[in-house]
Parts: sequence; C-alpha cells; structure tokens
Amino acid sequence: MSLSSVRPLARQILDGLGYSEWTDGFNSENIPSTILDGTYFLNIGSISASAANQATHEFDYPLEIRLFFKGYRDPREAIDAAVSQSDNIIGGFLTESVRLTQEIRDITLTSLNFEPLDASNDNSIIVVFNFSFKILNCY
Repeated sequence: MSLSSVRPLARQILDGLGYSEWTDGFNSENIPSTILDGTYFLNIGSISASAANQATHEFDYPLEIRLFFKGYRDPREAIDAAVSQSDNIIGGFLTESVRLTQEIRDITLTSLNFEPLDASNDNSIIVVFNFSFKILNCY
C-alpha cells in the first residue's frame, strides 16, 4: 500500500457507512449547515518512518477523521447518538480484513473525542477520531 492509498480506503469505509465527505483540502470549518449532518473531513497528520530494511520501509500514518452530527434537542441526546455511530466507524477500520493485510500492518485508534460544534452550539457534535496506520511499503 502506498501512502496515497490510505485516504481512499478511509473514504471507502465511511462512504459505505452512509457518510459524505467534505472535500475542502484543509478547512473543516466551512461546511454549510444544510449538509453538516453525516459529513466527514479527513486530515493527515505528520507521517513518520518507523522501520526499514533493504526491501521495505514502514511508516506510521496518522489520520484524523472529523465527523459532524447536526442539531439534536439537547446535548446529551447528541452525544449518545454520536457514541453509538462511533462504534460502527471503529468497527469498519479495525476489522481484521482491513487492518491486517500485506501492506497494512495494523490500524489503531489512538484517540476519540466528542466536541461541540462551537461554544454557542452544543447541540451539534463533532466526533474526532485519530487513527494510526502502520504501512509497509516497498520502494
């Protein structure tokens, strides 16, 4: 798997679960409120090399996924719904057939946070997943 394969894999998993990508390259703040619910944003962290030999190189590839849930009647209800949806997403990435291949040595969930959309809107939730992909690449 090349470095350029991680984001398409994430899209495949998330789109398959019924979510839609916000395709702005770097800004997750400008998603229109009309499409906020069920929209995700992908952000690449700092990729680092972790091991190498004569034939292969291993990389740690952090991927942040920001998933937006819009407008519940109260924050508690929004958080409960977001936690429930998070289980499906985590399962999509951590299933053995996805995370243990010849090229992907592992995928781990390094953190999961639930945040309000902003200080004045705590009925909409942003779920922030941080996954780390361990990728084996031959050059």
